[in-house]
Amino acid sequence: MNEQFKNALKMVAKTLNESGVDWVICGSTNFYLQGMDVSPRDIDVCIKHGDFSRVLELFSDFEFSEATDLSNGEGQERRFYINDVEVQICADYDFGFYYRQMSDPQNIVKLDFEGVEIPGLKLESELLCYKHLGRADKADKIVEFIKNKL
Repeated sequence: MNEQFKNALKMVAKTLNESGVDWVICGSTNFYLQGMDVSPRDIDVCIKHGDFSRVLELFSDFEFSEATDLSNGEGQERRFYINDVEVQICADYDFGFYYRQMSDPQNIVKLDFEGVEIPGLKLESELLCYKHLGRADKADKIVEFIKNKL
């Protein structure tokens, strides 16, 4: 993870932490922060759809993509860049699978990244989400990592 990526991640985390918005990091950045051997390509943030406008306001200095529906129909996403680092904001509706996972405190792990606290989905929850999305390749990597960790 290069310095540009680290700085973008810390900026996103500090901004969201100070805002009071419920959020979690997910995807490859979450995998990396929990010790998996991956190179994150973007920062995936999951929020509740009700916080979407607030998050857009928090990052209003950046140019966002148009909102698009998530492929599973359970929310919307918008993207923006911090110094060439892509940030994807996924806003799940309350019936969404990620929403249900992030709404249960037992599914969240507090990660420390260079002194900044980042809430992440536990890998077991990520595994369920990837299975739900039909992404067996990612699910298999999580299963393998969890097995090797035991």
